[in-house]
Amino acid sequence: MLDEALKEKMKVSTAIIFAIIFFSASAQVCNTIGSEIINCTDSEGRKQGYWKLTRKVIDLRWHSGLGSKEGCRYGESAHYLPVAEGNYKNDMKIGEWN
Repeated sequence: MLDEALKEKMKVSTAIIFAIIFFSASAQVCNTIGSEIINCTDSEGRKQGYWKLTRKVIDLRWHSGLGSKEGCRYGESAHYLPVAEGNYKNDMKIGEWN
């Protein structure tokens, strides 16, 4: 009798662990700037919450190497200019955007 109760508890515990893993794997994805959380998408890829839209401006690009693909190095220096910021809900802009 004790073994049956223990087996049942193990089944429930295993189900809970798999549920936690499943839901954490399908959670939202966000970017951060410092401590600010922005640009989140939910498990279905829809934009949610506060977003900052930017445009990348390349200041400098460089290439160096020995002429072979393995010896080449590419790089760039860039900064981002703000274009707009505001809130999304289910992939739709809401409220006032700057």
